[in-house]
Amino acid sequence: MRRRKIYILGGSGFLGREICRLVVAMGHEPVSVSRGGRPAIEEPWVEGVEWVQSNILGADGELGDWGSALAGCDALIHAVGIGEEDPASGQSFARLHRESVALAARKAAEMGVGKFVFISADQLPPGLPQGYLQTKLDAESDLQGVAIPTAILRPSFIHDGTLGLFGALAAMPTQSTEDLLETGEVSALQNWLLQTPGVRLEKVAMAALRAALQPETLGVLDPAEIDYLGDAMFIQ
Repeated sequence: MRRRKIYILGGSGFLGREICRLVVAMGHEPVSVSRGGRPAIEEPWVEGVEWVQSNILGADGELGDWGSALAGCDALIHAVGIGEEDPASGQSFARLHRESVALAARKAAEMGVGKFVFISADQLPPGLPQGYLQTKLDAESDLQGVAIPTAILRPSFIHDGTLGLFGALAAMPTQSTEDLLETGEVSALQNWLLQTPGVRLEKVAMAALRAALQPETLGVLDPAEIDYLGDAMFIQ
């Protein structure tokens, strides 16, 4: 098996960390680029990741200086995402969900990267601004004009079965779910989460990694396809 070098934009985040862990477990070489750099966790796989602390986009709206290091990279996974904007620090849906995607894909194509994988979204959760989803969909359209093999993952909400509200609701027994809906003791977001099949974190991460490594995995992958790709036996 040839060792592959895989860049993960947003590699220190919720999904990015799991992708990095799997890349290490599969014997490949992960490079994580994120504002936070190395996460404050003590697990053996962390030592197998090259952690790059850098803004995805610079102040001038162009890629950060990490872009020049893509030479020799086999795949680039864009796993950057925010739930709310912070204009004061330059964290906006337009910049991170759209502009950074198009720029990263063009740079990857220019540097001869073999595959671009983008983590998009299947739908808009209640309470989130329309821009959250719209900018991801706009980024998908932008990718059609970039000359690089591309896979786009559209998961519903991602959970790990235990973490926070999403995990607790995803693990809730069916009867409890029905009781909550009948009594109306749920918010609009909770109601949506209770009725929307989530995808487990490790499945989305595995699907992203397989999409990065498999030339035949192209185009848009919906939640059911992500679930299958993340669950099938990994042969690489």
